[in-house]
Amino acid sequence: MTEIVFFETRFQILSGVYRSGAIIDRDDVCKEYGVSAKVVLDAFRLLLVEGYLDSPKRAIYAIRAWDEIQLQDHFEMWATLTSLAASRTAERASMEEIEECAMLLSDPDSFDFGLPNSVEEHIREFCLFNAELFRLSKAVPLLGLSQNFIPNALRRYGIYCSSAEQLKNDRKLLSEITELLYQRDSVGLRDEVAKLIMRPLVDVIQFVSSHQKESTSVVVNRFSADMKSKGCQFGLGGREPSLDGTIYPYGYVAR
Repeated sequence: MTEIVFFETRFQILSGVYRSGAIIDRDDVCKEYGVSAKVVLDAFRLLLVEGYLDSPKRAIYAIRAWDEIQLQDHFEMWATLTSLAASRTAERASMEEIEECAMLLSDPDSFDFGLPNSVEEHIREFCLFNAELFRLSKAVPLLGLSQNFIPNALRRYGIYCSSAEQLKNDRKLLSEITELLYQRDSVGLRDEVAKLIMRPLVDVIQFVSSHQKESTSVVVNRFSADMKSKGCQFGLGGREPSLDGTIYPYGYVAR
């Protein structure tokens, strides 16, 4: 049940049902789901690590609020460091490693973003590819930084705020990025990777600013149906790795 609490709470946050800054009461969640406090705590701890929740006081949890400056800083840092990682990968990775990295991405034409499985597959591939660029860069400082500077929540916000057409264009751009890796074009990679990552920033800022709390606490609701937006369909989804390639377990506490 920890997994269900995690996925449904995450979905309600990403879809804007749970508003930024509102308190989410653990006892209310326990009652709604019929589970123990430990089940909810394990889900909340992971939601905290992935950037969906905040903990303003001990044992108090709230939907994490992001302001425009924070979002700009996180996205620009993500774009800058991932661009550098891609550039180093082009310079340092073997051709076999580059081929394996490119194989993480499916054909752009195979995606129908009107289906939730397609959206989730895009998220999975995009996150794996992003993490692989850091690993293949063989830059130890970058690998250390990648653990902390872009939470999973912001990557999902970027995709959930996108239209089907924008995601199709992102897939094409990912294909162009793999071609630049084959060509070992480190300069071109920096520009294209930055363009890919920064593309949804304006939409994320608009979404977050329009979904501030209307009340001080969340009314806990169970997931009832997929969300359809801008030609895309979003379901509960699955788990994706963080930027350092790690899928953290439920109950994980950041050190």
